[in-house]
Amino acid sequence: MKSGVRASGAARFEAHPPSAHALTTAIASPRVVLIAQSVAAGAASRPVLSASLRPARPRYHDRPMDISLAWLNQYLEPAGVSAEEADEILTHAGLPIEEHKRPAHGQGSDVVLDVEVTSNRGDCLSHIGCAREIAASPRGSESRRLIFPAFQLPETAGAVEDRLALENREPEACPLFTARVITGCKIGPSPAWLAERLETVGQRAINNVVDITNFITLEFGNPCHVFDLRKLSGSRLVVRRALEGEPLRTLDGVERKLVAADLVVANADR
Repeated sequence: MKSGVRASGAARFEAHPPSAHALTTAIASPRVVLIAQSVAAGAASRPVLSASLRPARPRYHDRPMDISLAWLNQYLEPAGVSAEEADEILTHAGLPIEEHKRPAHGQGSDVVLDVEVTSNRGDCLSHIGCAREIAASPRGSESRRLIFPAFQLPETAGAVEDRLALENREPEACPLFTARVITGCKIGPSPAWLAERLETVGQRAINNVVDITNFITLEFGNPCHVFDLRKLSGSRLVVRRALEGEPLRTLDGVERKLVAADLVVANADR
């Protein structure tokens, strides 16, 4: 980690043992960036844009997931899985491929697989999830193993509770929410490799802290959210149900209306 960037230890509240699936994370900073993670109960709980979760419906529904073949191969050893081989393996695993596409930015030789994932297979809503299915399959052209990305824990300084309060009003829907405060961040454009990864699968690069949380979401299937702690009213994150018709302006600039069933991460005021 770059010198001068420090993290306060993660805070969490738990209502149940972490038997749920969908993870959500947030970041805050002085430029303080806060990274918060939440787990929504049930594999079918899903993020609605970047700020709300809609509870599971009784029947399974397909959800498309764009998977970059080049990105997928980073988690396999040996690499070299072709689009056709990935298609056959994932289809036989119950994850049919709708089509093979060119990257969204239209450049390079990568192939994007449009994978149909049912809501009971939330573990496959990520590049690592699909790579795990390929590594476990006996249908591959050769034996492969799953390779997890290496990581290094950041240096910590102080407790996150000294900077941030967490309030969970919906423990049944969100059994676990964790947060980490990172100070000394420099907000700016993402490096080319990160922007390209996101743009390949149709994501818009915004800035380095937003983009890395989107990258983690697409890599691990753990939805992440990032907040500027200076702009977080009351230095508080609140997990609650939305008010019927409550407006939410998303990163694409569109104002959307929430329903009372939506689960939102809010600050002290809204």
